[in-house]
Amino acid sequence: MALLAALVPLVMLAVVLALSHYEDALLPTPDTEEGPNQRT
Repeated sequence: MALLAALVPLVMLAVVLALSHYEDALLPTPDTEEGPNQRT
């Protein structure tokens, strides 16, 4: 039970970090829509 209590916050933290990391790839912001080569 103590192992479960220790793992649950770590799993939730990993999920939050993964979502925040992939959010930019899944939902591009106006800054990233143009692409890196099209800035003037």
